[in-house]
Amino acid sequence: MLHRRPTAIAAPVLGLVLAASMSACGFHYPTDRVNTISAGVNNRTTTVDALGIRILASAPGQGRLIGALSNERTTSATLTKVSDPNDGIQVEPFKPIPISARGKYNLATMVQDPIFISGKFGPGQVVMGLQLTVERGGQPETMSLNVPVVKPCHFYTSVPTPTQQPTTRPSQRSQAGATASAKGSAHHASGAPTTSPSPTSTDSYIPGDANKGGTRAFACSNPTPTTSPAG
Repeated sequence: MLHRRPTAIAAPVLGLVLAASMSACGFHYPTDRVNTISAGVNNRTTTVDALGIRILASAPGQGRLIGALSNERTTSATLTKVSDPNDGIQVEPFKPIPISARGKYNLATMVQDPIFISGKFGPGQVVMGLQLTVERGGQPETMSLNVPVVKPCHFYTSVPTPTQQPTTRPSQRSQAGATASAKGSAHHASGAPTTSPSPTSTDSYIPGDANKGGTRAFACSNPTPTTSPAG
């Protein structure tokens, strides 16, 4: 009667297991893959990579763009424009941002000339279709991003505070002012006394409604609402 040693049987089985596992993963080891652990959005469709792009909201409908720009080419590039083709978001003018060859630029470190953004958005929302334009050798490239909005809590408290404040205001406040002006004109025309409304930090917003940018939504003790499109 033929007796086989257990080790003689185990060796071929072990070899088959190893071969199967190696054929399944190939040579694409996890450490070779792109790591996208981030609360922001990434875009690698242009010659400059946009990484972890977010809007760090500081008040209802007011914030700044943060994240990183990575230039993998051997020539420098420049971020020249941030815009919304739907005109729902306003971006304050900013100085062109150079990104050196094989270099990176962290937008969160901008304290003197940050990219201020205003519009109808609040924590947990996503600003759809925000466009970043970079130029290299005079040739512009535009990427479109769906940018999430975060509030200045937890590890975002380490982001440096800008030395200047935005000069623009959310479009909703302008609309509220125009409505108040129109009502004032109507009262004036009818002979009724006119009164100026007292400005508040939540003009034309619903307090406590995160999707409308209410001030209570910025309390760090409150959980960030489920992500939803802005507007």
